[in-house]
Amino acid sequence: MRDQLDVDQATAMLVALAQRGANLPPLMILCSGHPVTVGAWAEALAPARGAPMRLARWDTPVRAHDPPRVVGDPATLRRLGHAPQPIVLDRLAARIIIPWPG
Repeated sequence: MRDQLDVDQATAMLVALAQRGANLPPLMILCSGHPVTVGAWAEALAPARGAPMRLARWDTPVRAHDPPRVVGDPATLRRLGHAPQPIVLDRLAARIIIPWPG
């Protein structure tokens, strides 16, 4: 599972934070706080791609050093007036997929 943030949201937050100028923490992490699995991405991308996909799933990371969950804490963003929203995978998939030729 990985924290996912739509690029449009991230861009809007960066612009708003830049315009704010002073009184920002020295480090800002843009995140949604909403984890998404790679499997959920694949399931969203397959119909948008228009081609069949066979998914294999593992209960543990394939590589032992990969953390199973990486999710940010958007509390600082919320304190600054931003409310990151979870991404809508099927809508996002439709924006980024080139239709399968065939």
